[in-house]
Amino acid sequence: MSIAHHDVPQAPGSLSDTRRWARCWLDAHPTGVDTDDVLLAMTETVTNAVRHGSPPVSVELVDDPPHLRVEVTDGSDVLPRVPRQERDREGGRGLALLEDLTERWGVSRLTGGGKTVWFLFPSSASAAGLS
Repeated sequence: MSIAHHDVPQAPGSLSDTRRWARCWLDAHPTGVDTDDVLLAMTETVTNAVRHGSPPVSVELVDDPPHLRVEVTDGSDVLPRVPRQERDREGGRGLALLEDLTERWGVSRLTGGGKTVWFLFPSSASAAGLS
């Protein structure tokens, strides 16, 4: 098992830095998962945490065969919900995107407050012993 942790600063450019960090880690730990899918799902989730959650926000990437698990944690106790889709509405598609891109996703409440939104990708390379 391999784990990487990244604290997301509440500053301009932090989302780009977080994507670069994740791409670097994924390049160094091949899992067989499409990197662009991971980055898209992670970006949507981090954006939601920054926009609707509370600091601190962090990301963990966990290569734990047979899955790649991504966890985005923030300090808010408010749980995400999938909004009713409206054709002309901007935003609100992040959780629907998680459903489309990932094998499974969920939310865990943290004992001291806050929550973690997590999602899983099947990691065929890990399962084959390539990580």
